[in-house]
Amino acid sequence: KAWKAPLAGASLVWTEGTDLVGAYATAAPLTLLLVNRDTIARPVMVEIAGEPGLSGTASRLVLTGAGPTDIHPVLMPQNPVPFRGGRLVVTLDPLSVTVLAVPSR
Repeated sequence: KAWKAPLAGASLVWTEGTDLVGAYATAAPLTLLLVNRDTIARPVMVEIAGEPGLSGTASRLVLTGAGPTDIHPVLMPQNPVPFRGGRLVVTLDPLSVTVLAVPSR
């Protein structure tokens, strides 16, 4: 349950995605949870609706393992993700959960 730690005390406010990439968001603070169910890396673009002036850098934690049967995945910080105009682009590691913390204005 390591992927839940960054979301402790938060309420889910949005979900969307595809069969291969799930996307979830919480508010206050804004946190994005991106789940790559594919065995290859997946680039994704996220637009934060109603926040066209929001720019900065989101911190990034990634939960990865050796494969879908790994019972000991590791939650590790990775390079922050820049965003501008309420949009960010990030490549998700294969079979991973990426948590992006978007700073408030």
